[in-house]
Amino acid sequence: MYLTKTHHLTGEDGKLESLVRMWSRNRASYVTNGGVLNSNSYRKIGKNKISVPTQFYKVVFIPSENKMIAFLIPNLKIESSLKVM
Repeated sequence: MYLTKTHHLTGEDGKLESLVRMWSRNRASYVTNGGVLNSNSYRKIGKNKISVPTQFYKVVFIPSENKMIAFLIPNLKIESSLKVM
């Protein structure tokens, strides 16, 4: 796993990031993430009207095992715990 952008994550976001790093340890993996802008429901902030994503996605692919998992997370404070099944 190559870290091209690093930022401080806390709470449940941090738990997901730690889980992804654990899955990626000692094997090649591809991780992509970003924001989702729903056409009518996102808001804009600031003088320059910056769009605020309503959701975030994270996709992890481990080619050696031909496995992939994806997450779609609302842009809200997460009250419940991240549970791994």
